[in-house]
Parts: sequence; C-alpha cells; structure tokens
Amino acid sequence: MGAEENVRIMREVFSAIERRDSQRFLDLCDPNVEFHWPPSLPYGGVTHGHDYERPSWSKTWFPLQPTEAEKRMDPIFKVERFPQTNRAGRTLNLAALGRKE
Repeated sequence: MGAEENVRIMREVFSAIERRDSQRFLDLCDPNVEFHWPPSLPYGGVTHGHDYERPSWSKTWFPLQPTEAEKRMDPIFKVERFPQTNRAGRTLNLAALGRKE
C-alpha cells in the first residue's frame, strides 16, 4: 500500500469519526485492532478486535448527543460586551456570558 492509499484511508477514518459513524470506522480497522483507553473511563481498558459486547466510546457518548431538534433550538445564553477604558487610555473589550431573556 502506497502513501496515497494510506492518506485516503486515514481521511476516511477521520471522516467516519467526525460523522460519528462507528460502523464505518470499524470497517476501516483491521479485524485484530486494539483500542487502549484510560482505565478511569467507563469503557476503559483494552478492547481487542471488533468487540461489541464491551462498553465503548460510542455506546457511552452517543446517547448524550443532542437530537436534531435540540440542535435547532435557540441558544439560551448570549455574549454581552462591555467596552472599558483602562488608566492608560486603552479601550478593552470585555465580554461576559449572560442569559437571554
């Protein structure tokens, strides 16, 4: 396999991760792949191959992702800007997070 093929596959891997397409990601992995996760995580430890029985990153985090309807909701916070002038006469543009009314 040449460098161009390696680049193409890695781009597909990253694309699958960005799309949260765990099936496509695993399809791109060698059947003997090993994932090493920190033990403090719910899915921590070593996963060998395409082990679907263990808790995994996707099984843990996908349920916590917002639905399409939630993604379309209006934000409830806004950034408020407070221009201030310091003793040297320079204007500072300070910002604070505030709740929308």
